[in-house]
Amino acid sequence: MKKIAILGSTGSVGINTLKVIAKHPDKFKVTALSCNSNAELLAKQANRFKTRLLAINDLSKIKTLKDGLSSSLGKVRILGGPQGLEELAKISDAHIAVMAVSGSTSLVPLIR
Repeated sequence: MKKIAILGSTGSVGINTLKVIAKHPDKFKVTALSCNSNAELLAKQANRFKTRLLAINDLSKIKTLKDGLSSSLGKVRILGGPQGLEELAKISDAHIAVMAVSGSTSLVPLIR
């Protein structure tokens, strides 16, 4: 089973990547997800794919993200702010990282 981290999971590329993964649950496990500010969708994705490592750029949305997470997930690590994406890229145990983040925001995590 391949472990996958999706940086930018709430955008069109991230959403379509998760659709493919959902069709092959025996082949892929989502180990990390991140977004800029769409906390509601990120929480839904984390609940669906049982992902416990998350990053959100907009610090004001962390409470919304926490409130949307299912208690059945157990302990979830949430990273925030601009450094959250970089840290997620460093600590994720993924075999594959999908960079679905636009612009220069993806450069530092990509190098890591």
